[in-house]
This record gives sequence, structure tokens and C-alpha cells, in this order.
Amino acid sequence: MSRTAWRSRILLPVCLMATVLASGVCGTETNEISIDQLRGHVYFLASDYLGGRVIGSRGYRIAAEYVSSQLAAAGLQPFPSGGEDLGGFLHPVPAPIPDDGSGAAADTCYNVVGFIPGADPDLGREYVLVCAHLDHIPPIDGQICNGADDNASGCAAVLEVARLVAKDPLERAVLFVFFTGEDYEADPRLGSRHFLDHGPVERGRIFVNVNIDMIGREDTYWPKPGGITVMDSESVCPELRDVCAGANEKGSRLPLHYDVSQGGASDSRSFADAGIPSLGLFCGAHADLHRPSDEVDRLSFPRIRQVAGLGLVLVRELASGETELCR
Repeated sequence: MSRTAWRSRILLPVCLMATVLASGVCGTETNEISIDQLRGHVYFLASDYLGGRVIGSRGYRIAAEYVSSQLAAAGLQPFPSGGEDLGGFLHPVPAPIPDDGSGAAADTCYNVVGFIPGADPDLGREYVLVCAHLDHIPPIDGQICNGADDNASGCAAVLEVARLVAKDPLERAVLFVFFTGEDYEADPRLGSRHFLDHGPVERGRIFVNVNIDMIGREDTYWPKPGGITVMDSESVCPELRDVCAGANEKGSRLPLHYDVSQGGASDSRSFADAGIPSLGLFCGAHADLHRPSDEVDRLSFPRIRQVAGLGLVLVRELASGETELCR
């Protein structure tokens, strides 16, 4: 299929959903997290139409185009990929993927990267990186795994934080990145590791990483009612924990439970392993993880809003000229 035909087929539903969200039907433009905006993003990203956003699939490409359209609508800029440049928000990530019957055979997948320049001429050369993984897993026994919690919830939060930060740029530059390949069984964290090894930003200029993953449910294995797990790189930057606690007190006031393991396969692990201060906001695992039953009707949107609110305050703190971290 030609590139023109391909884009025309995938951009139609993207544009329709973007029109709904921009119309004001799904939320007002206020300087706070909108549940309606979050709900609109999650319902689209976790719909059967995208087939589970499997790495390399048509559904993943549609999801990536949708996220790109939302970043553009919020006023973010594309960021040069450092490699093959598609002239937009998509950054190619080479990934030979065999056809496993899911329709996910491809030679290239994509990270999605949006950029808000920093207002300070010196601090603007440093980047606060806010991220979530966009991909999910192939069908199980013919049933689509839509990944509503994992990780449509985190992607929705990052999109909403991006929308609000873009209204009032901060001293440091902020990159919003939606990674591919975190759930790719053959090569976990593919997108975040490629970003660090071959991406557009020198590692030394990444001030901090904030990753948002699975924030719509309670943890049923290690219960912490109403709280969240903060996966932090304490050995890299001990004071980052204090910054997170301070941001939490200014808004969401969630019970915080710290975990230095960085969640194994979570993208925050890639940055911590590279010696970059990193935080992961994570509400925990549950029986629907990586199952077809991880659907929208099991999410708590007020909970997603709370964690997104913490993420917003945290990003504003970290991108301000008043916050310094050890490096």
C-alpha cells in the first residue's frame, strides 16, 4: 500500500477522535487535570480498533498517529530524531518482528516524541523527560488484549500533563516520549533503550526522567489502599524522593510507597541503569495484567486523575529553575 493510502486510512479515525476531544464535549480547557480528557484518550487507545497496540502492527501505528495529533493540538513541537527523520513526532526504532499471526510483522516501529522548549537560555539546554509506553501485547487465544491499564492509562496521563505544561512553558525543556517495545517479550524496553543509545538527546543533558505506567487500578498483590508505588533511583539521586514527596503534598496527597527495584521491565529502569535520575509512578499489578480482561470498565478515572495531578506538579517542580539534583 502506498504511503498516501496508508496515511489516509489511519488518520481518519485519529482526526475524528481529535475533533471530539478538541470540541469541548470531553472537557473544558482549565488549568487542571480533566477526567473527560483522560477518558477520551483511554477509550480510544484501549479500543478493539487498535487490536491491542501490538509493536509493529497497524493498530500501533494508528495509536502513534493519534498521540502525535494530540501533541500537535496541544502546541508541542516535533523533535529531530537524530536518525531517519519523518518530519513529525514519530521516531523510527528498528525492530525486525516476525509475523506471529497477530498481523504484527514489521521492520520498523516508532517512539513518539513531543517537545516544549525551555524558557531559560541556560537551563533550557537540560531536559525533563516525561514518558509512558504505548505498546501492549498480542492477542491471547484470539482475544485482543487492549491494555486499558497497561498502559492506555499512563499514556492518557502524559498527554494531559503535556497539554497543561504547554500552556505555560518552564525554565527547562520538557520532552514527552511515548515508547514502543516495553511489552515486547523478545526485547523488553526496546524503545527506551534505543532512545538512550541512538536517540536525539545526549544522556548528560537529561536532567531527570518521570515514567507513568499502569495508574488506573489498585494493586491486588501488594495492597496499598489509595496509594501508589514510586519507583525511584535512590542510589543515583537520593534527593529526588524528597522532590516527589514535596510535589505530592502540594496536590494529590497520595500515600507514597517507594521501591528502588525500578519495576524490572519498566522504562524507568532504562534510565536508572544509565545513571539518570528517574521516577516511575505506578499503581500496581492485578489479575487482569496482560490479559484480555484489562478493559476500560475496570479502571478508576478519579485515580488516574490523582496520579496525573501528581505528575503535573512534579514536572513543574523539576522543570523550574528552583530545583537542582545531584548528577
